[in-house]
Amino acid sequence: MLSKGSAVSWWKVAGLSAVVISSGLTADTSAQAPRLTSGQFVRAFEQLVPGMAGAASRVTGRQLDLPPLSGNARRAAFVLVEDEGTTDANDDPAVILMLVVLVARDGAWHPQSAVAAPMDNAPYLYEDDTPLLMARTEDVDDDGELELFVVAQGNTEVECGTGYCTQRRTLVFEIGEATPVVTANLATSLSCQAEVADTVQGTVLIRDTDADGHRDLVVRLRQCPAGEWDETVGDIVTPPCAPATLTTWRWNAATDRYAQIPSTGP
Repeated sequence: MLSKGSAVSWWKVAGLSAVVISSGLTADTSAQAPRLTSGQFVRAFEQLVPGMAGAASRVTGRQLDLPPLSGNARRAAFVLVEDEGTTDANDDPAVILMLVVLVARDGAWHPQSAVAAPMDNAPYLYEDDTPLLMARTEDVDDDGELELFVVAQGNTEVECGTGYCTQRRTLVFEIGEATPVVTANLATSLSCQAEVADTVQGTVLIRDTDADGHRDLVVRLRQCPAGEWDETVGDIVTPPCAPATLTTWRWNAATDRYAQIPSTGP
């Protein structure tokens, strides 16, 4: 389990993890909507989730073209929102990473949905960190429809002895409907500022594990023990990492979701 610090319900956004404004989705498809600006995504978020956006809200990463819905073009971007109701000991606010979707109707863009990217803990950003490391559309499960594949990270609150720890997660969003749905949420790494804290190194492999023609997700993790003071060398010595373990999350055609299949080995 990759967690450091107290888990927080992400929560306040559980009720808004599927916020949707949808009406008239069968509008004229021949009308071409103009190019979007970052400000339009922020304003769309403010309309979809009143009261949560503030002056610090901003787009992070690039705009993404989503599959059309009822013939209407759609575009998405991640909006980074400061949660002033959740702060650390230095009164720095936690952040929420929101996927905001707009739909083209009648030659203009309109807010459609806003979904929170789930994290185990309330994430903080330090030293100009960026929470969004990767976001791309891809047919991840080979079902003929595009998904959104995302790698995101956040930091725990600073603690005495370890500083803060950086947690990385891989997320898959189903984007075929008006409201994107998270179908995979996989912890992949944990590293702390202090050498005396355990770390986890990992990655997500996309491959067909059961020869059914659909790729699955395989999480490869290595547990790495903390460094220890060695009197002989007069320095901190880091023991070797444990052998890698593999955990398969197999795609289920009936549910269009991933289910964990425990396994171990290199």
